[in-house]
Amino acid sequence: MAAARGAISRIERSVCNMLWRNMARFALLLAFVIQITPVYAQGTPDIVWMVKQHTSWVNALSFTADGSLLASGSEDTTAKVYRVSDGALLRNFSGGTAVRGLAIAPDGSTLTDVLFERTVQFWNVNDGNLLASFLGHSAYMYAVRYVPDGSLVATGGTDGLIKFWQIPNNTPVRTISSPEWIRCIAFSPDGSLIASGGQNGGIRIWRMSDGVLVRTLTGHTSGITAVDFSPDGSLLVSSSFDNTVRLWRVSDGALLRTITGHTNWVYGVGFCPDGQTLVSGGRDGTVRLWRVSDGAQLAMYNQETSSAVYSVAFSPGGETFAYGGSDGRVVLARNPFAMPKVGGTVAFGDYGGVLPSSITFDLREPGGTTPFQTVNVALGEGGTFRFTAPRRGAFDISVKVSHWLRRTLAVDTSGGSVTDLSIELLNGDIDGDNEVTLFDFGALVAAFGSVPGDSNWNPDADLDGDEEVTLFDFGILVKNFGTIGDE
Repeated sequence: MAAARGAISRIERSVCNMLWRNMARFALLLAFVIQITPVYAQGTPDIVWMVKQHTSWVNALSFTADGSLLASGSEDTTAKVYRVSDGALLRNFSGGTAVRGLAIAPDGSTLTDVLFERTVQFWNVNDGNLLASFLGHSAYMYAVRYVPDGSLVATGGTDGLIKFWQIPNNTPVRTISSPEWIRCIAFSPDGSLIASGGQNGGIRIWRMSDGVLVRTLTGHTSGITAVDFSPDGSLLVSSSFDNTVRLWRVSDGALLRTITGHTNWVYGVGFCPDGQTLVSGGRDGTVRLWRVSDGAQLAMYNQETSSAVYSVAFSPGGETFAYGGSDGRVVLARNPFAMPKVGGTVAFGDYGGVLPSSITFDLREPGGTTPFQTVNVALGEGGTFRFTAPRRGAFDISVKVSHWLRRTLAVDTSGGSVTDLSIELLNGDIDGDNEVTLFDFGALVAAFGSVPGDSNWNPDADLDGDEEVTLFDFGILVKNFGTIGDE
């Protein structure tokens, strides 16, 4: 009996030793798995709102440039416009057969859709009226996009043509001819290029100024379903019936990466405005997020109804993305990988003239004076601005505009977006040395009494922006005399 107990004890010790010896290996393996598995690997996205206004599949989605409106087009013959803040249905347009493509103007004033039976329709979003409706192509149409400045609308059809229209003129102002059916189109951010995806798997990049073919991208083995340029215009992404997403370099057409994961046709793909993430949707019923730098899958979301995902789009701010599927639903979900935003208002002190259309910020390390990045940002009404932060954490933003003193603020995006900044610029730095001194008085005296066109005119001496150098400008100098801008 004692011998039996001894044998059992030896077996127990042996098993324990084996477990302990392999525990470290198991721990390393577990840590590795945790490290490479995305936090948002699968499941349901963080949904902002979800609506089911369509009775058939959703073929197209389009945001306005300010992100306040989202439009959807469906096989049920309708196009709809929603308020992004709460998903409320604002407009319902119906004009014939299935809506295969749709785009809303950057300013939200006009919606253009293309119908299965070759009709192009222009709608007034504000009052819901039909502005124009005409036969656009001699064959079916799938694609429609606005030029980034909103001046033209482009449509693409299975007749191999890309046509450019001015609202509400029913005669194209320009036509580009492709050797294969056009299934999708996209403009570069500066509007200088247009890319088209064809039924046979070819992608072509055309020059907008004269319609010349710049290059052809080959690699897909089946039809192209969507194309999109990166925010800086250097990359192009495409999706295809070959179940893949591909990333291309625009400058030379090089295929940089083939992204696999979808198990069926990929119907849509698009860049996040920060240029770091892609969204795709497919017939396999999934929406997927990918990292641009290496093609790694960051997230996979399954449709609750197992329906195909026909359309995807990031919001202009990148904080959310929308998708629509064969169940007729439109979903707005949060992007868990969105970079934080920086925004607020800039006040140009003692100035009543026309504000600049954009402003340049130097981004610096905290307390530093050398920028690690410079960003040029459009100014909205009242001096509002907004841009994507370069990282999460602390950094300084610094701005110096013509005859205003430099202003530098500390920002910390560790906790998310910072969009309530108030930047007040002090006026009077005529000579640009970042302080208001007697040298500025000398510059103003030299320009005193001048208006644009005079030999002694100095726009930086026109401190109040009334296009003449007067005693009012002297008053601003006197008020701010002796002040010095931030480092």
